[in-house]
Parts: sequence; C-alpha cells; structure tokens
Amino acid sequence: MFIAATQLAAAAHPLLRPLATTVAYTAGRSADESAADCTGDRERVVSTVGKATPAAQRARTRSRTPAAAPGP
Repeated sequence: MFIAATQLAAAAHPLLRPLATTVAYTAGRSADESAADCTGDRERVVSTVGKATPAAQRARTRSRTPAAAPGP
C-alpha cells in the first residue's frame, strides 16, 4: 500500500520520484528480512529471491507487449 501511494504521489509530483524508488527498495528489503527471520535460513531466501527476480521482470516485460498487433 505504501508503494502504491508513493508511486501515485510521484506521478503527480515528479520531485517525489526518488522517494517512490526508496520506498519500493525499503519495502522489498523489509520483506526479504522478514522471510529470512521466518525461515531461519538466510541463504535459502537469498537464493529464492535471486531466482524469482528475473522471472518477475520477464513477466512484467511480457505484460507490457500488446495482446494483438494492429492489422494491415
């Protein structure tokens, strides 16, 4: 929710873009630390996050492509 709020604020006011980036990074780090605390295995969390990040980036890239190309 904080990430969405800061992204909206940054869209409305460009000087807030660094804040949105910082909040997104901090929220991600907090989630990673929480996962490491819950599992008790920091190495496994690092490995899993390392594998999931490229997959999430590919999914975002695919979702930006148009579903159908315009016809001739």
